[in-house]
Amino acid sequence: MRNFIDKLKRYFLFSKEEWLSFIIAVVCIAFIYSWTEWGTQRFDLSIGLKNWLVAIIFIGITLFVHHAGQRMMALSQGMRAEQKIWWYGLIIGLVLVMLTNGKVQFLAATGTLAYMLPIHRLGAFRYGPGVGTLARISLAGPLANIFFSAIVKTAEWIGILSPYIGQKLFVLNLTFAFWNMFPIPPLDGSKIFYYSRLWYVFIFGSFTSYIFLVYFLNIYSYIIALIMGAAIWLIYYTLYERTWW
Repeated sequence: MRNFIDKLKRYFLFSKEEWLSFIIAVVCIAFIYSWTEWGTQRFDLSIGLKNWLVAIIFIGITLFVHHAGQRMMALSQGMRAEQKIWWYGLIIGLVLVMLTNGKVQFLAATGTLAYMLPIHRLGAFRYGPGVGTLARISLAGPLANIFFSAIVKTAEWIGILSPYIGQKLFVLNLTFAFWNMFPIPPLDGSKIFYYSRLWYVFIFGSFTSYIFLVYFLNIYSYIIALIMGAAIWLIYYTLYERTWW
């Protein structure tokens, strides 16, 4: 534990380049997220700028939670995670939100690279970085968003957070985790998919099941989501990975 805390102190903070990428990503994704909030009946610049600033705060928290989870997982594996902006993702997000008038908000615009910390990998199985290690680091981001959304919703239920803030952060973290699980390089889902299709199907099936339960049935249950993910995995395995007859 002391070694992990020491690594957090040494390597957790963003570099100047990462902070620049983080700020650009937050500002642009917040603009996409607030697309429908620039006025009610007609365009209103003052209202739009106010909602954009609020969105920047929410997106900043969400993006930080995502990358903080990945950085901590990377350090636990003797690696250092580095965040990069995905320019194509920003362009895709802007085009989709304009074409659909805000109905489709593509919020994935960053990728994660991992570099080995040689002294911290001494004695590790398969000394160098492998696809399994990269998959675990990538998965930590969406998982951090999912768990953070649960904390936020709990804080809202017990009255610590206002319903407006709680609901905004809850929905945003779920949405952000969902988009980042798509198997498109350099998103997190692509690294998990490359490591194992079966694991990807189970994890993505569990993610989407949880989102479905929350949005459509108002059920907040990780256990049911995992069971549904397992059922999706079994169907995929039966149809595509193995012939039973």
